[in-house]
Amino acid sequence: MSDTTLHAVRHARLLETLSELKRDGAPTAADRAMLLGIDEVEVARLVRGAAVSNALAEEIESLMGQPAGWMDTPRQIEPA
Repeated sequence: MSDTTLHAVRHARLLETLSELKRDGAPTAADRAMLLGIDEVEVARLVRGAAVSNALAEEIESLMGQPAGWMDTPRQIEPA
């Protein structure tokens, strides 16, 4: 997978994770940042497109109960 593709996949997974945290009761960006163990400013940078590091990807996978490599795996679209 190219670096550009990996960046796009991780960004999509990050946004998916933030949406899930919001649905699960973390209404503010500060709440979601705290649950991910990172600063709210860092979350804002990531949402705007900053790269998700390997360490952060692994941490998100662990915190969200996802298997290793989930942050690097494109989401599968279910057929209609």
